Amino acid sequence: MSLKDLTDPAAVHQALDLFDSMGREDFLAEYGFGPAKSYWLLHDGQAYDSKAIAGVAHLIQTGDLLQRDQFTGGLHGAAKALMELGFDVVPHRNAAEATRESAAFEVLWNPNNFMWGKEDFQDLQRQILAGASAPLSWSIGTRKQGIVPGDRIYMFHIGSKNRGLIASGHATSEIFMLHHWDENRPEEAPYVDVSWDALLSPGDLLPWKAIQENDPSFPKVFMSGGIHLDPAQAEALEALWQDHVEQLALGATNPHVGQPIEKGYKYYQAKHRSHQRRFRALLLAHFDAECIVCGLGNVAILEAAHLIADADGGLPTVENGRLMCPNHHKAFDNHFFSFDADDKVIWREGIDEF
Repeated sequence: MSLKDLTDPAAVHQALDLFDSMGREDFLAEYGFGPAKSYWLLHDGQAYDSKAIAGVAHLIQTGDLLQRDQFTGGLHGAAKALMELGFDVVPHRNAAEATRESAAFEVLWNPNNFMWGKEDFQDLQRQILAGASAPLSWSIGTRKQGIVPGDRIYMFHIGSKNRGLIASGHATSEIFMLHHWDENRPEEAPYVDVSWDALLSPGDLLPWKAIQENDPSFPKVFMSGGIHLDPAQAEALEALWQDHVEQLALGATNPHVGQPIEKGYKYYQAKHRSHQRRFRALLLAHFDAECIVCGLGNVAILEAAHLIADADGGLPTVENGRLMCPNHHKAFDNHFFSFDADDKVIWREGIDEF
């Protein structure tokens, strides 16, 4: 049995009615499903957990309940099946956030309050330098909402004379509550998952003074994490930051300490890389976090693959992208296999499946 057996919209409507009569918590508990992670089914102004609705609708139509581990909830599973039946399925965020442009937020690291272990810090740096995804959750101050996957996150090093921008990444989750980073505080704190794309050593950070010289309107200090940056300030900061990181990669010794601030074509090159990272964040927000070919679910190494190559004019869209492990991404780029209209893998003649 599979989602292909779900062909009757009436069964979905019955599942929705059952959801309404039982209530969300009891409905999910009764049929063994967790809260939606990727997609909502919207109906009559209400949002429903799409995977749970699909599983129960399958039970209503066929007499067999699809268990949560028997199918996926993304665009290869429940979301696709429900959309093919004419239902409105949207990414797991509210309508305003789903349609807005990506935003930029700051987070803070004060080494006087939180000691980041040297080995953990260097391990994250190694992941970034190796070109892999470098995931790490971070406290977002007191902000409880407003961040969605794909938003830009800047980490500022504070609490000492060495103040400035030290890391950047993109959010890969909405805000969630977790135990407080300060072990002496019993309450929970809001966090966001971030895929980091740059992490500098404190001696190499982009000094706050350089940021303000470049943009006098930039705040002199942040009192807490989670502040939404003004779009113009964020654009100026991104240009300066990418130039700074680029110069460090070319061997400069902290290019913005005692040197004029320079801008140029390097910003375009850095912007392109950011674009690719944003493409990956977009796919992670829309698909289940697994390789479409082998099912590998290690988020840290999943890559964003263009179905139509970027060099051939392929766009960084959900329709033109799929998540793959590095091996299958490379194999796809070398034309070892392709996909049919249902995303089924078609191996090239003479190539064994792996």
